[in-house]
Amino acid sequence: MYLCKRLLVITLLVILPQMAMADTWKIDQAHTTVEFKIRHLMVSWVKGVFTDVEGTVDINPADLAKSAAKVRIGTASIDTNNQKRDDHLRS
Repeated sequence: MYLCKRLLVITLLVILPQMAMADTWKIDQAHTTVEFKIRHLMVSWVKGVFTDVEGTVDINPADLAKSAAKVRIGTASIDTNNQKRDDHLRS
């Protein structure tokens, strides 16, 4: 949930200056990164990304509270730079 909210905020910050040009935006995989960082054994951090992301952001210029985002993140695309851990997370 937190990841989706963060993605929405980042997406809105990128597209708000161009809002007058269109009301529906498609998330561009080539320019989108979904990253995460979690604690590992309370000693270190593990960072990772999801490489399969798609969706749309619908902007309501008259009332931004009525704007919405639909995002699909392919969980099988997880990459933590450790193949064994990635395989375990996919299972």
